[in-house]
Amino acid sequence: QAATATPQASAAWPEGTDPQMGQMLAAAGISDAAIRTLAAVGQETGYLWRSRPPTDGEAQSFAYMVLLECRDVANGVKTWQDSAEEAMSTGASAADASRMTDYLQNVYCP
Repeated sequence: QAATATPQASAAWPEGTDPQMGQMLAAAGISDAAIRTLAAVGQETGYLWRSRPPTDGEAQSFAYMVLLECRDVANGVKTWQDSAEEAMSTGASAADASRMTDYLQNVYCP
């Protein structure tokens, strides 16, 4: 099962990140590059702070939270429309929510 996969032993996790969370993301096929790109989209859409770049730990936590969202959609717990509506209910604009859910559905979610 993919959950038992671990990154290479030589992988060093950036300061402020959680190695266990990093291993879970790696096991799900989420690369460091995908985490950085997701964080950039998150910042551009206001899902992460627009006033400053996220720390490595914040980017990693956001990537893990989004992975759980991907799994909820894949398992039929919610739809991408539900996800967008939840984001709008907490202050995201319709355009930002649409951009993020489009990115998740078409690029990020494994």
